[in-house]
Amino acid sequence: MKRISFIALIILLALALCAVVSCGGKGSGGGNDTSDISGQTGGTDAATEPETTAPETEPPIEDQLSFSDAKTVKIDASKRHQTIESFGASGAWWAQYVGTNKQTRDKVAELLFDPKTGIGLNCYRYNIGGGSQGANSNSPSIGDKWRRTYSFEKKPGEYNWNRDAGAVWMMKKAAELGADEIVMFVNSPLERLTKNGRTYADQELATGNIDPKNYKEFAKYVLDVAEHFKVEEGLPIKFISPINEPQYGWNYPPENVWGQEGCHYNNKEILDVLKVFVEEIGKREGLEGVEISAPEGGSWNDDTLAFNLAIMRDKTLGSYFTAIDNHSYWTETATKVKFKAAMDKVAPDVKYRESEWCEMTNGRDLSMDSAFTLADVVYEDMTILDCVSWQYWIAVSCYDYRDGLIYTDADGNNVQVPKRLWSFGNYSRFIDRGYTRIDCETPVPSVKMSAYEGENEYGEKETVIVVINRGKAEQHFNFSGLDSAYNRISVNVTDDKHDLERTYYGEFKDGTAVSVPAGSVTTVVISAKGAN
Repeated sequence: MKRISFIALIILLALALCAVVSCGGKGSGGGNDTSDISGQTGGTDAATEPETTAPETEPPIEDQLSFSDAKTVKIDASKRHQTIESFGASGAWWAQYVGTNKQTRDKVAELLFDPKTGIGLNCYRYNIGGGSQGANSNSPSIGDKWRRTYSFEKKPGEYNWNRDAGAVWMMKKAAELGADEIVMFVNSPLERLTKNGRTYADQELATGNIDPKNYKEFAKYVLDVAEHFKVEEGLPIKFISPINEPQYGWNYPPENVWGQEGCHYNNKEILDVLKVFVEEIGKREGLEGVEISAPEGGSWNDDTLAFNLAIMRDKTLGSYFTAIDNHSYWTETATKVKFKAAMDKVAPDVKYRESEWCEMTNGRDLSMDSAFTLADVVYEDMTILDCVSWQYWIAVSCYDYRDGLIYTDADGNNVQVPKRLWSFGNYSRFIDRGYTRIDCETPVPSVKMSAYEGENEYGEKETVIVVINRGKAEQHFNFSGLDSAYNRISVNVTDDKHDLERTYYGEFKDGTAVSVPAGSVTTVVISAKGAN
C-alpha cells in the first residue's frame, strides 16, 4: 500500500508540474476564442493589463517572424497627413427601439462602442427628430415606424425630456463606453415650423420646406436640445448639424409610405440657415466649445461641391468653419480627387469629415463581400480626402439591405453580426484620436494599405497599418522606415474565420515579417513596449 501511494504521489506531482508549465501562456496559436455570430464579440487579449504598460500576451512564434518571400512595406513617418479625430455611427432610427430592449441593448452597445470586446467607436450621431413619431404626427408618408422620430417639444419653449427614451439611453451608454464625441444632427425642422406642417415636402420644391422667418425658431429648438443634454445630462456634445443632404427633394406623394424626414435647401438657404445657427450658438454659454457642422451633402459630387465652395467663399461662414462634413454615397474615386483639388484652391486648410455612408445594395449580407466594400471606402476617404472623421449611417438595421453594422428584427431582437462590423473595427479599434496618417507604400498594387502613427493608452508610440487583401493568395510583408525603438508586433484579422481576432503577438525587430491571410482585412500594430 505504501509503494502504491508513493507512485501515485509521484504521478500527481508530475501532472501538477505540467499544469503549471502549460499555464505560462495561451498556447502557440496566438489567437483567442471567438464566439459565434449570436454571441459576444470577436477575440481580444484576455490578460490583465497593468496600469502603466501594455500587457504581454503569448511569446513570439518563431516560424512567423520570417518569410523568404516577404515584400517590404515602406513607411515614411516624415510625410504626415491628417490627424484622426473619430470613428462613429448613427443612432437613427434603430436606437429608439433597440434602446428599450433590455435583452439586447447592452450587447449591441458593447459591439459598437466597447474598445475591448467591440469595435471601439468614439463618436455617436444622435438624430434630433422633427416629430413624425407620436399620436399627433402629421407626416403620414413615413409609414415605417423605424423611420419616424420623436420631438421633445410639448409646446414652444416647453419640453418633455422623457421622450425618445430608447435613443437617449443608447446615447448615454455610448458615452459611458467611451464615445467622447456626440454629433446632434437634424434631417427636418419640427413639423410646426415647416411650410406644409410635415417633416418632408409634398412635391418637388425649388426652395426649402421651412420659411426663412422660422430659421431662428428652428435654431432655438435644436440648440435647446443640445444644451439640455450637454449641461443637464453631462454628455460630450461636440457638433450640431442642422442640415442633411440638402440637394435632394425629400418630397413624397400621399400614397407613398416609405418616406423619411428630410428638407431641401438651395445654396442661398444653406448659407442663411447656417448663419442663423452660427449667430445663435455664439449666444449660448452652455454650448461653449460646441461647433456647427455642415452641410452633410449626399455625396462628393458636383452639387455638393457647389454649396461647399459657397460656404467657404462666404465671409462669415468661411471664417467660422474649419471642417466640412459630407457623405460618401455614390461617389467615384476620380470624383473625390476632383472635389479635393477644387476645395484646396479655395480653402486649403479646411478639414473633411465623412459623416454618413452605407452600401446601398439590396439583401442582407453577413459575409466578407460587404466587409471589403466598407473597408475600401474608408481607405479612399482617408487617403484621398484626408478625412479626420469617418462615420457610418445606421449602426443597426432591421431591413433586407446592406446597411447596418448589426442586424436585428423590428423589435431589436435576433442580433446578427456581419463581417463588416469587424472590418470597420480594423480601423476604429486601433486608430485612436490624435493618431496621424503617415505615408505607406504597398509593394503589391492589389493590396491596399494605410498607416497611422500615435501613442496608445499606455503612452507607448506605435504604428498601425490597415491592410486590405481581397486576393486569393496569402501575402507576406516586412516593414522599413519604422522607429528603432519598436519591439512588439501584433496581427489582427477579419476574414471568413476570424472576427477581428488577434492571430499573432510577438517580438518585433529588423526584418520581422508577418502573414496577411487571403481574403482579409488585417491590422498590424507595431509598438515600442516599455519605451515610455
